[in-house]
Amino acid sequence: MKYLKNTSAKKLEQLNKAVHKAGFVVEAEVKQSISGHRPEPKSVDTGAFINSISTDTSKPLISTIASHVPYDVFLEYGTSKREPRHHFRNSKSRTESKVKDMIKKAI
Repeated sequence: MKYLKNTSAKKLEQLNKAVHKAGFVVEAEVKQSISGHRPEPKSVDTGAFINSISTDTSKPLISTIASHVPYDVFLEYGTSKREPRHHFRNSKSRTESKVKDMIKKAI
């Protein structure tokens, strides 16, 4: 926070771009997971789930990757009849070091 308070507008814009770019990297990884290109079981039936994944970059220094279907939580965490798929959590783990590197370079 101290860094952000004492940094220039140009540096903040570079950091903002890096955060938003990192969000799209994570989004792509989640979609790869859903489509079956990662160790988790794929979750593609109609394509509604994978097509609902998007990254919101409308706020400065924040990227929010989310799904916009009502059953996403059941795929991520499982149910009594379905094993969890962990597309978001596993994608976060797989991209964490890359995202940190992107942010460090911007700083």
